[in-house]
Amino acid sequence: MLFLAIAILVMAAAIVLLFAMMGELTARLPRLGVGYRDPTVRALSEVRIGARATHWPSELLHLANQDDATCLVVLSTACATCEDVAQQMTEHLSRGIQVPTGIVISCADRRAGEEFVQRHDLAGFPVYVDEDGDWVSREFGARTSPSGLVFRQGVVDAAYVFGDVVALESAIISSSSSNNNNNNNNNRQQNNESEVIA
Repeated sequence: MLFLAIAILVMAAAIVLLFAMMGELTARLPRLGVGYRDPTVRALSEVRIGARATHWPSELLHLANQDDATCLVVLSTACATCEDVAQQMTEHLSRGIQVPTGIVISCADRRAGEEFVQRHDLAGFPVYVDEDGDWVSREFGARTSPSGLVFRQGVVDAAYVFGDVVALESAIISSSSSNNNNNNNNNRQQNNESEVIA
């Protein structure tokens, strides 16, 4: 009986020590506290870069016809991170979005997708409820959520996995700036070559 009491006392002390260590770790890494969002934006390799949809849902059609970068955020009703991203989208809309954005809700049935849109107040965005993710996977190969597909003139230019909406938008803007600089350099180089030939 004494052995059992000592064992329970040792285990209780170990649990207290474990929680103290976790508290110390959290104090040393304040950025990992409540509300922390990983700012990492990674390329999504499954998406077919260069793909052009054969058909766009009417809700998203305006995104396909723009020269500048547009973004299609793919969310799923079965994804915990998507719940947070949906909330971020609403907050981000109120602060002003720099990249025209639409949302695809991948879900088992239309009712679940519509409830997701209502629950997160996503009505300020063009939203397409994609049952079973058929459209977005067939047209672009996207099967991961949350993901951001970047389009230029209706063609997939880049695809990302993300958890922070601001970080995604920054990556898109940075990529757009790089593409514009490359296009300007190519134009200058072509002009210089034309001058040399003349």
